[in-house]
Parts: sequence; C-alpha cells; structure tokens
Amino acid sequence: MTALQDRRLRYQNGTLERMTRKSGPDIWTYRWVERTSGKRRRVQLGTVKELRTMQAVKQAADGYRLTANSESDVVRNVTMSAVLDRYEREFLTPYTERPLGTIDDGKISVQTAKSYRSYIRGWVRPRWEKYPISEFVKPQLRSAMETWLADLCKSGKLAPKTVRSIGSLMRLIFRRIVKWGYLASNPMDFVDLPEGSTRRKEKPRSLTPTEFLALLKLFGPRERLAVEIAGWLGTRRSEGFGLKWQDLDLDRCVVTFRQGFVSGRISQLKTEASRTQISLPETVRDSLMAWKKLTPYSALDNWVFASPATNGQRPMWPDSMLADYIRPIAEKGGFGRIGWHTFRHSLTSWGKQVLTLEETKELIRHANIQTTSDIYGGLSLDAKRAAQTRLVKFVHEEGEKAAEEGNL
Repeated sequence: MTALQDRRLRYQNGTLERMTRKSGPDIWTYRWVERTSGKRRRVQLGTVKELRTMQAVKQAADGYRLTANSESDVVRNVTMSAVLDRYEREFLTPYTERPLGTIDDGKISVQTAKSYRSYIRGWVRPRWEKYPISEFVKPQLRSAMETWLADLCKSGKLAPKTVRSIGSLMRLIFRRIVKWGYLASNPMDFVDLPEGSTRRKEKPRSLTPTEFLALLKLFGPRERLAVEIAGWLGTRRSEGFGLKWQDLDLDRCVVTFRQGFVSGRISQLKTEASRTQISLPETVRDSLMAWKKLTPYSALDNWVFASPATNGQRPMWPDSMLADYIRPIAEKGGFGRIGWHTFRHSLTSWGKQVLTLEETKELIRHANIQTTSDIYGGLSLDAKRAAQTRLVKFVHEEGEKAAEEGNL
C-alpha cells in the first residue's frame, strides 16, 4: 500500500483550535488535510460566544469531519446533525448564496434551496439531529418517522403538501447518506408519506373570465401586460419576467420561453415542455407593442420587464411587482387576494370548459399533467394557436354574457 493510499484510508479527526483576533471575541476553527491534494484546510466554526461549550464546538465540526473523511472506509459515530450540516453546506449553500443576477445551473433553484434549508432547520433538525445514522436502519425508527410526518399533517401547523415536501427532502438526504457510505439502504424507502399530503390546504383561487377581463382594466400598461401574459399564457411566475424582446416574434405572434427570473437569479427552464414556442393572442401582442414604445429598454437583448433600479441589467422581481402594484389594486377593486399562480389556475379552469385535455396541457406547458391526463407528445404551433383562439373567444363571450346580464 502506498503512502497516499494509506492516507486516504486512515480516519482523521482533524484539529480544533481556539484563535485570538485583534478585535472581537476569539473564534473556534477546524483544521484537516484534504485527501486529494494533501493541502491543509481550515474553516471557522464560530465565535466563543456562539459556541459556549466544547460539545457545541465538536458538533459544529462534525459536518466538516465527514468531508475530511469522505474517502475513508472507516465510519465513526456519525450523527444526523453532522449529516445535515454537510448536506446544507455541499448541496444548499452554493445556491442560497448565489449572487444576484447569476444563472442557475438548473439542478435546483434558489427558492427551492431556501425552502429545503428552512425545512431542515425548522423541522428535521429539531426532531432528528441527535440520532446516530446507524439507528435509522431499525424498524422502530422508520415507524417513528412515518408517525412524525403523519402527526405534522394532522396538526394543521403545515400545509399537507409542505409535509410531503419535508418527507421528500428526507428521502433525498438519506439517498445522499447511502452514497456517502454511512448506510446500505435508504430508510425512507420503507416510510409511507401521509395520506392526503398531495392535497392543498385550500382550493386555489381562480378568476372567472368576467373577473379577469374586469381586472385588466384597472392597470397601467406595464402591470396590465404582466397580468395578460400570466393570464392568457398561464406562465409560472418566473417565466414571464424571464422574457427578453428577442424571445418575441411580434410579426408572427409567437413567444419562445427560454429562461425564468425569480429571487434575483436567472433560472433555466427545467423541462422541454416549458422551453417551447406558443402563440400570442392579439391582445397580448398589442400590449407588448405599446409597452415597447414606452420602455427605455427595448433592444433585442433587453428584458421585457427590465428593472429601472438596475438600469435594465436585471428584470423586476415578480413578487415585488405583485406586492407593490398588482395585489393592492386587485384587493381595492374587490377581487380578493391574488397571486401569480392565480392566473395559471384560471387558465386551466377555462381550458377544462372549452378545450381538450391535451390542448390544456400544451397551453400551460406541462410535461405530464396528472390532474388532466397522462398525455405525451406535442401539438404543432398551429394547433396551439387554434386552441388558444377558442379559449380567448370563450373568455370574451363569457365576459360579454355577464355584462348583458348585469353581473360585472
């Protein structure tokens, strides 16, 4: 065995050191040797005020100790706390700390990473951090996890779908634990998620055609365009704000979705169904042309909803436009509390009344929409345009009917 191979196999505890600074309290650090390069690594664990006992210091170092021994076949008393530290650091922090304006690699969005981190810190860690990983192979502990998720679902503290997301996250964490070599199989494979956890806590808000047409009249050009794109095209909140003028062919009335924008970062659309062409209703085309004449950011590589605060370098934040402009006006107009997904739900609801299941699926760009049918294959652009034309006609006819009946 070579010296290098021996170094890779040996378990290293690393070194804990208390270091004095010129200003501020002393800090605790952890030092180890990087296996592949042989370089010495040092990280800060926290100040002596934050880590008041040696037990707290050792726990803070546990996650880094797992990294230090990632190539060792020696498994010590690894705790769930240490694994969660490592999981956060290696799989979530690179995304939660991604600078504004950067492009996500498509593996996980900033918002998803932040949600996962919140689930870990708020629910998973408080309940399971003290358990050794080896204990999770026991049927009793797997049963305890199943009961815990069911109790969370029954408690009403969390939405059922959030509980399911926590269970799915735990499955991902244990999958990583298996890959790291701390367990032979995934305990979550034997844990059933709570019944009813796929159901929403409340039925999604959906606008009638009459409400949607009346709502549009309340906004100025920019906000009206944002609501029209969300309503007529059923976009996800990131997709409309990820549009650039070069994504639009206003002569042919066609839009191509390529990227999204949410939480200050540009995201790659994950499915082929999302990254597709769809026709623009004439009313949306007209609103786009009107806005293009008004905005100072009308070059092909400019964002359609470019933010004046960044001199057009980034789009406006979807949630900021919703909170500052759209939602207050909608609530004042008597339309209740709406969100970006309200418009997507509305389009789906209208489509079920006038379109086939496949047409609805194609217009909202779902890869596989279980709520309508498991349908594969795509419609041509002309077929999408025809379906969209019927949908627009239906919405306007419903609005006219309501006006004649005095229900506006």
